[in-house]
Amino acid sequence: MQEAANIYKPKVSAETLSSIDDLLDEVLYKIGEADNPRTSVEDIKLLLNTSQLVVFAVCECEREVLNGGFDQYFFNSYGRWGPEAVEGFERLGLRELSQIVREAISVFPDVETIREPSLRETFLGHSEQRTLENVFSVFSNKSRKIAKTFDRLDEAFAERQEEISERLHPFVLENLSSLAVISKQGLHS
Repeated sequence: MQEAANIYKPKVSAETLSSIDDLLDEVLYKIGEADNPRTSVEDIKLLLNTSQLVVFAVCECEREVLNGGFDQYFFNSYGRWGPEAVEGFERLGLRELSQIVREAISVFPDVETIREPSLRETFLGHSEQRTLENVFSVFSNKSRKIAKTFDRLDEAFAERQEEISERLHPFVLENLSSLAVISKQGLHS
């Protein structure tokens, strides 16, 4: 059993919550501290309860894809959470977004390639000098098919972005207590 002093709870409650986004930012920050690219997804998943995993995978996918498309999502380490994003969108009832992410994942030969940084980098053709410009040129030179697929999926994802908040905010309120249980040493379900 954990000591009460080790439990971190956001300083907002459902009654005083002026912005669900503030709570999301706070929870995502704490989860993000545990998401070290050198730590396996499976090990990090042991630290998260279902609600935390849904929020983390969906929010990071949304942020990365809307900021730089699926190119950026898979270039950065958050792309390794693609399968969990698919499940998270499904859990929120966002089947179309789930399908979009599933299709983006399908350009990779298997989930292991997405999970393992060196395999993902090799598949994407990254040189030792990892830059965002490099990944864009790689997609242009290596596979126009992948670039076209990602471009099409980026547009489809962006068209549905408002649906994420519409479903995520009620999910957060319904799961407030399970999202807020975060230990100073890590996350706990």
